Amino acid sequence: MKRMKKILSVLLALVMLFSVTAGMHITSQAAVLPSSGWCGDGVKFKFNGKKLTVYGKGEIQAVAFEGQKAIKQVVIKKGVTGIGYYAFTGCSNIKSVKLSKSIKYINVLSFRPYSDGQIIKNVYYGGSKADAKKIREYEGGPKVKLKDIFPNAKIHYNS
Repeated sequence: MKRMKKILSVLLALVMLFSVTAGMHITSQAAVLPSSGWCGDGVKFKFNGKKLTVYGKGEIQAVAFEGQKAIKQVVIKKGVTGIGYYAFTGCSNIKSVKLSKSIKYINVLSFRPYSDGQIIKNVYYGGSKADAKKIREYEGGPKVKLKDIFPNAKIHYNS
């Protein structure tokens, strides 16, 4: 009977611990980003220690680069059609993003900062302002403005 009480008390303590931390955003140091790899179905990346280049056909998957503080610049090439939620969340050292006109979907949380901030200064979009107005949050979803995703950045069109 005493053994059963001990087991029950340990289980209860674990349940309490998990219920308290369930709403917290707990992060650990992100793994070192390799020099190349996959970041979605049909989408690859190259990383030179500062600049991340994404290419292929398809969408960057959710949380693909979350917490990668080594990334300073992001270049998304023609053929990449979307950026999943939290794909670049916590990449607090990104200063510029270059988006191809082929981008059709950007989740509004794709570049969400952690509490340490994320100040992207410049966004270079390959299309016109009219093209940018067609970008949606997800397929069939609401339209989004680049300024809502990158509130502190200067948006450069036809770049």
